[in-house]
Amino acid sequence: MFQSGSPFSVSNLPYALATDPAGRFLFVGHEDTAVAAVSAFTIDASTGAITAVAGSPFAAAVGSSPASVAVSPDGLYLYAGSTQSSPNPNSFVYAINQHTGVLTQIAGSPFGPLQNGISVFIHPSAKFVYYAQYSGNNAVGYTRSTTTGALTLMQNSPFSAGAAPGFISGDINGRYVYVANSGDAIGTAGAHGFTVGADGTLTAISGSPFTTGKNPIGVTFDETSRFVYIIGSGETNPTPDPVYAYQLNAQTGAISLVGTYAAGVDATCIAIAGSNP
Repeated sequence: MFQSGSPFSVSNLPYALATDPAGRFLFVGHEDTAVAAVSAFTIDASTGAITAVAGSPFAAAVGSSPASVAVSPDGLYLYAGSTQSSPNPNSFVYAINQHTGVLTQIAGSPFGPLQNGISVFIHPSAKFVYYAQYSGNNAVGYTRSTTTGALTLMQNSPFSAGAAPGFISGDINGRYVYVANSGDAIGTAGAHGFTVGADGTLTAISGSPFTTGKNPIGVTFDETSRFVYIIGSGETNPTPDPVYAYQLNAQTGAISLVGTYAAGVDATCIAIAGSNP
């Protein structure tokens, strides 16, 4: 059943959504250099309807496309990655006004270097931030100041992944990070798994990369950290895209296939809703 008033108007080419932990605000990233901003909305707690925050959308940098968005666990900061393939710094950080939802770039933003930051994952500890770098075939890792929200490039970053990594995600316990590689050949090593070191460094899991189906692009963990779900990309395979379900080995981080399930055509990302017993 559609929410009354839906669909809600946003700026051009919305790409990714993020909410704050309290569910008060919704943020939208746009893959459009003409917009070059992130949109913000308040969420009605009773109806779920959204209303644009005054001043939205909030500028990133001229010519940028801040498509990927994520909110820090404390709800104080928004992280956005531009999908530009350029040497310009394009990992943006905004402070979130806790009363209004207004976004203000923090000192030093945007932080670099990052190219084509197509997705972003904030570690549960809030100490690290990772971007999937689509054009660089790797994951870019930053340490994060839990006081100011600022980012500092990790010493050994970037970390090698597969071809055209799409989405990046990790388990709720903060032990593992996975990247889905949409450019890898069909039926080959489409998912790179990493362990997370004490300093945030990513180290390839034994057996990684793991075989997936056609051109995986979306990846997510369930809230119990027992399962990983990966979805194929319809960009190169214009047929219904399957969802691949994997069991996560809690000790090693390796994944093993549980089953394959039909999804829609041209699917890009996947999310978990509800709770598991």
